[in-house]
Amino acid sequence: NLLTGTRHFVLKCPQHRGPAVEVRKEIIRPSTTVYIEPKTGLPAKLVVTAETVRHLADQGNAMLADGLSIPVPLEHQPDARPLTQSERAAHNLRHNAGWVTKFEVDKDNHLIASLDIADKDIASKLPGTIKFTSPWINSFVDGKGKKWDGVISHVALTTRPRIVKQEPFAPSMAAALSLVTN
Repeated sequence: NLLTGTRHFVLKCPQHRGPAVEVRKEIIRPSTTVYIEPKTGLPAKLVVTAETVRHLADQGNAMLADGLSIPVPLEHQPDARPLTQSERAAHNLRHNAGWVTKFEVDKDNHLIASLDIADKDIASKLPGTIKFTSPWINSFVDGKGKKWDGVISHVALTTRPRIVKQEPFAPSMAAALSLVTN
């Protein structure tokens, strides 16, 4: 089942020097979520529609096509943001698990991301101790001066997702991942 992440494979990713594990994971679906706004510390509401999901997919893929990388950090990291190739080379990747390679929208209007997990030790924790993802949605100006509004800046691997209406990484994924991480 592609939605729940049971399909995966070993690939050689051009951004990494070794095999990586690519997994597909639901990131967000039409729903209403209450979260704590980081700048104010106050509760805020995020209403996600089918149009929102399409915007996130289209803009995420446009960012990737424009040469930005979208990190997959362990938990939300304040400096985990889209990077140009030169920024990425110099960036401290200590808390980064991999990169988003593609976004798509399924038939139920769920946003699905392909995640390239470069660290086999982290990949082995999916779905055991790391069950969810959490997108960081914001606006920013990239290193080329282009403004990106309401986009996913990173997709965190987490035990506490801010958007709770999502499927966890599939339990059947653990056995198959052990084949590629051992």
